[in-house]
Amino acid sequence: MIHVAIPESRGQHVGWNNFLTTPPHPEGLAPLWSGNWGAYAANPDTANHLFGTSQGAGTAILTFLGGFHPQTESLWLTDMAHHHLAIAVIFIIAGHQYRTSW
Repeated sequence: MIHVAIPESRGQHVGWNNFLTTPPHPEGLAPLWSGNWGAYAANPDTANHLFGTSQGAGTAILTFLGGFHPQTESLWLTDMAHHHLAIAVIFIIAGHQYRTSW
């Protein structure tokens, strides 16, 4: 979702030929390693963002805006990415916590 769907929604095609060279965020992994995780939520898409174009597009890849997109009346794509990442972390922790020796 973060590597293909979000850049594609912002007009940047991601395919097999550029999958490894097209970062989903302009700063790449630098905010992850420096602990500046807020950079991934800064500058979200505006309500005027046209899907598939860079018009009104932001740079955020993980947000918690809440509510629905006014044009599509669906959840924000970056909110969905944040939800899936959070659930994955919870399941990984729970998997280690409830591991048994059976």
